[in-house]
This record gives sequence, C-alpha cells and structure tokens, in this order.
Amino acid sequence: MDLDRRQAISTGIFATLAGSTATYAARNGGASRKVDVAIVGAGFAGLTAATTLTRAGQDVAVVEQLGRVGGRTKAAILAGHPVDIGGQWVGPTQTALLELGRRYGVPTELQYASGNNLFVHAGNLRKFEGDVPPLADAEMAQLAAAMEKIETQAASLNPYAPWASVNGEQLDAVSSRQWFEANVPSPAARATLELFWRVVYSVEASEISHLYALEYVRASGGLAQLTGTRGGAQDATFKGGLHLIARKMAAELGDRLTSNVKVIRIIQSDNDIRVIHRGGEITARRLVLAIPPSALARIDISPPLPANARYIADRMPLGSVVKFLVAYKSPFWRERGLSGQIIDTDSPVKVIFDKSMDDGLGALVGFFNGSDAGRASILSQSERRNLVIEQAKKYFGPEAANPIDYIDNDWLAEDGIGGGYTSIPGPGVFSRAGGALRQPFGRIHFAGTETSDVWPGYVEGAVRSGQRVAAEIVRSKR
Repeated sequence: MDLDRRQAISTGIFATLAGSTATYAARNGGASRKVDVAIVGAGFAGLTAATTLTRAGQDVAVVEQLGRVGGRTKAAILAGHPVDIGGQWVGPTQTALLELGRRYGVPTELQYASGNNLFVHAGNLRKFEGDVPPLADAEMAQLAAAMEKIETQAASLNPYAPWASVNGEQLDAVSSRQWFEANVPSPAARATLELFWRVVYSVEASEISHLYALEYVRASGGLAQLTGTRGGAQDATFKGGLHLIARKMAAELGDRLTSNVKVIRIIQSDNDIRVIHRGGEITARRLVLAIPPSALARIDISPPLPANARYIADRMPLGSVVKFLVAYKSPFWRERGLSGQIIDTDSPVKVIFDKSMDDGLGALVGFFNGSDAGRASILSQSERRNLVIEQAKKYFGPEAANPIDYIDNDWLAEDGIGGGYTSIPGPGVFSRAGGALRQPFGRIHFAGTETSDVWPGYVEGAVRSGQRVAAEIVRSKR
C-alpha cells in the first residue's frame, strides 16, 4: 500500500480519537483547574480509574503525555484494515477486560487455531498440535518435569507478598536462567523454556528474578494460561481492535481528558496535591499515577517518593518488543492445513500467529522479543521486513515472498513508553521493594498493569489496577 493512501485511511479512522482527546486542551488551555482526582496516564489503567471514579460522582482530570490514548495498546492500518500494533489478545479468565468489551460494544472473535502448528529447532521443521512444541521423549519428559515444578512453586507463593513465601528470598536471588541451569539438564528443554520466557516476559531468562517469574505464573493462572491459545491468554481478539475500547472510554470522559500534556512536577501537601504541566496546573484531593514504574523517575515529585518506591522504579525497566504484521492476498497456509502459528528457536522471530481478516485477507502477526528486539530496533523497518519475509518463506515457501503490506512498531523507540509488554525486575529487586509497587504515598495512588496481583503485564492487569485505585479513593476520608 502506498504511503499517501495509508495516511488518508489512517486520518479517517483516527479522527474520532483525535477529537475525543483534544477537547479538554482546547477548552481549558493553560488555565488552572481544581478537581477531586487527577490522573496521569491514559492507558487502560488510567482510563479505567477515570471512568470508574466519574461514575462514582468524582470530578476527574486525566492528562496523557502521548498524542493518543491506550498506553501499550495502539492502533495501526494494515492493507486498509485497522489492527492492533500493541496489545491485542484476551483470554477467558481475563474477565475485567471482557466486561469492558461488552460495556463498550466491542465483541471478541476466537484466535484462528485450526490445523497444524510448526516448530523449528536446530534446523528441523516439524508439525505439531497444541501449545507445547514436540521434543524427543527424554527431552519432553524433562520439560514436563520442569514445568510441573514451576507450577508447584508458583502455586505455593503468598499472593500478597511473594517474597515472604517459603524460599522467597532465595528464589529472588537467582535469575530464571540460573534456575533452569540448576534444574533442567536437557539443553533442548532449557532452550524451550528460555524461548517461552523471552516471548512471555520480553527479556532474557538471565534478566528476570525467578521469584518474579513465578509470581507472574501464579497471578495468571499457570503456564498453560500464559502460553496457550485456545483457553489461554491468546484465546481471542477484539473485532476492530482492542484499541477501540480505549477510544470509547476516552470519548466517555470527554473534556475531562487531554493528551499531549507532559507533567513536569508534582507537589503534595497535607491539604491537596498539585500537578504542574507545560501550560497549566491541576489541583486535586488525590492523584493516580497510571504509568510504568520506570516513568516515575521522569517526574519531579515533592516530597520525594519513599526509598523503596524509588528503588524499584530505577530497577524495573520495561522489556523489549518489536511487533509486526504482514499481509497477503489470502491465508494460503490454511489451504495446506496449517494454523499459521509458528514457534522457532533458530530465528530472530520466535513466535508467529495467524491474524487474517474476515474478508479473505491473509495476515500474520509476530514479535521480536528480548535481545532479538534489541537487535531489530537498530535496523530500518525495511530491513526488519526482509527478515520477517525470509522467515515466512522458510515456513511457507515462495508464496510468502510477496506480501501486499507490512507494518511494525518498535516499542523500544515509542515516545513516552520505551518498551513493552511490562516492567521486569532483576534478581534481588522484588523481595527488597516489591511491596512499594502499589502502596499509596499520602495522596498519591499507583496504578498500572505492574501493580496488579492478577494478570500483571496484561491489559487485564491494567484494568484491575484502575478498579483498585478507584476503590481506594472512594474509600478515602479526605
């Protein structure tokens, strides 16, 4: 698709979003405003907190640094179709997000999963069914044993303070890679686990506290939920895109929300809290910071946040992700009995799914994760496209050589965010300061998917965190 046509389509589709987020800025300009609750961040956490509080009778003002809403979800255009270039899936146990979809009239459709999946390892390509790739019997036995041990350890964690669990500090002291090396003798089984970790957490297994990895498993309902398609976290998508829900929430807020606002300073006193941004100021009774922990360091907060909050903000960076979609005239792989789902331990893109459209357009969606994303980030988009097409040819042959469109989003370069899907603590961080993630500081409340004890790292976690802080504020006495 030529650039002029894509820009024209994009302008039409996103006009509503631009209108919904510009009103507040136009009507309030640089004037000061006094409200019950100020909210910084218009991702799903901030939007949920704002709409929940508004329905509870609170006067809110939401400011967003980006020129759009949705946070780590984002709209794009692929061959004339609106798609998600950020978060997109929803699973059956992600009930808060599913309820939002129903509330705002955005239905789901099942992820295409019919036919055989493909697994590439050590130069060999094999077909398989299900979510766990096929290994030799002995290797599969070791993988199954390791996964069972991970599930058992995760289920035993204290959900409110994982670091206080039996062996919590010891598990936090090591990375997942160190745990794999100590507990999984088979190189192939270890490689499979490391692939799962890179895809799920978007970091290398050497970069994540094993305690935090286990807590993520517990809070999501198990490894099968995290990695699964049918019945798991990749069970379904939203028709028209997950980003539609964010747009409709923004429209509900109307002139309570403004975008393109960079918060410079936050000043808390006994009586109120002031949010100073370029062009104005908001005075509120309470403040919700619905931003990733690492973003806290970019705001001057007075008095300073507690030491543990500053510590974890400095040591819980976002993972590394580049997401892409590639379009073909038809989903020709389906005619060969293939699902379009690929797991590849040998190549820069480790996982791919079918994202074809109802009108017959074929599409694949995939990710560069972890160190692969870091290497992809320094390439041009055309170079990344070439890598993706070469991989697709390996799976599907010459028909994959001629796509009709390709798009990607380098989340490492995303202004105001700088990574995805979620923030990951290294060894030793979680047990020292994990409790600071959602502990209010005076009039300041913390939201965001990282603060959720259910489905952290997912939009579901963001929604639940927004509901939690709204309830905290409604209960507050002053």
